[in-house]
Amino acid sequence: MAWDSIENVKPVNPSVAVPDLGIRVTARSLKSRGKASEPTRYIRLTLGVGLAKRLSLLNDVAGVRLLFGTGGDAGKIAISVDATTGNFQAKRDKAGRYAVTINAATAQGRFALDFPAFTVPVVEAVRPENGQPPRAVFKASPAMLAVDD
Repeated sequence: MAWDSIENVKPVNPSVAVPDLGIRVTARSLKSRGKASEPTRYIRLTLGVGLAKRLSLLNDVAGVRLLFGTGGDAGKIAISVDATTGNFQAKRDKAGRYAVTINAATAQGRFALDFPAFTVPVVEAVRPENGQPPRAVFKASPAMLAVDD
């Protein structure tokens, strides 16, 4: 008798797939147990540990601003570290990655809520002049920007 070995293929954990200096963007949904309501949809931006350090994210929760590019920067998203006027929260997980959530109401008209997850392997941390806070800029995927009007 002949025997073929069966390989144990384990699924990749999406949270582990975040590159150290990159960002992983996923469209997510959360359905409440026992409720017949629509699922809550949102977009999650996960920053790698190295990128978070370059942006000087130090606390468990940090205030950040999200900026959407126009003109020559159309299709780009910037995450700017701003403790005073940051209207989003970047929360650190046990591994040192930070996650920012964009809810459906915020994404309305700007981003699709159903697109394949994508990873930007290397995102540069930019320190603008004139004492402005550091920011990371990356290009959104075409599927993320495909908004139904």
